[in-house]
Amino acid sequence: MSISCRPATPRDLPVLNRFQRDIIRTEAPYIKGRKHDDYSYYDLGALLESPHAEMVVAEIDNTVVGSGYVQQRASRHYYRNPHHGYVGFMYTLPAYRGRGVARAVLASLGRWAKEHGMDELRLEVFSENNTAISAYAAAGFEATMLTMRRAI
Repeated sequence: MSISCRPATPRDLPVLNRFQRDIIRTEAPYIKGRKHDDYSYYDLGALLESPHAEMVVAEIDNTVVGSGYVQQRASRHYYRNPHHGYVGFMYTLPAYRGRGVARAVLASLGRWAKEHGMDELRLEVFSENNTAISAYAAAGFEATMLTMRRAI
């Protein structure tokens, strides 16, 4: 089984939109106070067109099995590098999880970010999403800050 990553194209939008629906469905239990209307996390078309972002898909046997993007974002003023690569839209089809798809996507995104002058990747993950946290830790990510909330 060979995993290959390539830049996503507009032809990939139907499958990417299905991935986004599944991400939203999976993460819904983690979002306290979420609205129950139909919503999206990502403007996938804009990400595909942005010169400051790279969206990739992972393929196995010519089947798209995973995705992710990296976007150049401004870092807080106290970091050395004024920009970092923000990672989002990480998804792997359930039948392919645990096979290195996310690791391959992250490696591809990291190469793009490095080629564009960034020296760090950052991402956000729900604190209760232990599966994702374990996958990111296995790929070398470490927790640095926890966002907390309280309903009033």
